[in-house]
Amino acid sequence: MLTGQRIMLIITQWLVYPLILILLGVTLYLIPTWNFSAFRGVPAPGEFLMSVWLVIPVLVFAFNHSPAISQFSVAMKHEYGDRASERASVAAFIFITGWIAAVANPSILSLIESLAGPVIAVILYLMPMYAIRRLPGLEPYRGKISNVFVTVAGIVVVSGIVYGLLP
Repeated sequence: MLTGQRIMLIITQWLVYPLILILLGVTLYLIPTWNFSAFRGVPAPGEFLMSVWLVIPVLVFAFNHSPAISQFSVAMKHEYGDRASERASVAAFIFITGWIAAVANPSILSLIESLAGPVIAVILYLMPMYAIRRLPGLEPYRGKISNVFVTVAGIVVVSGIVYGLLP
C-alpha cells in the first residue's frame, strides 16, 4: 500500500470516532422531543408493507460502499495507467460539480438523490448480477442462491426509489 493511501486510511479510521460521538450527542440532545405515539398503534398490513418497501432504499444506501470506489480507482490507476486516469478525472469532475451545486442550492440535494439513487442501486445490485450472467470469467459465480437474492433486492430497491419519485 502506498504511503499516501496508508495515511488516508489511518485518518479515516480515526475520523469515525468523533462522528460517532457527535451522533450520540445529537441523539441524547433530541431525547426530550421523541414521540412514541407511533408505537401505540398497529398499521394496516398494506400501509406497513408500503412503509417497509419505501424504507428499503434508505437502508441499502446506509450501507453503501461507494466511498470504497475511490480507493479502487487509485488501485486501478496503478494497474492500468493512463486509461484509468481519464476515467477517474471524469468521476472527480462530476463529484466536484455536484458538490458545488449542492452548496449553491441545497434544494438540489433531493434532485441528486432522485437521480443518483436509482443509478447507484443499479450499479450496486443489478450490474454485477448481469456481469455474472454474461461474462465468461465470472461463470464460477453463476447459479448461486445469493444471486437471486441480490437481484430481487436490487429490483425492490430500484422500484422503491422510482415509486417514491412519482407524484
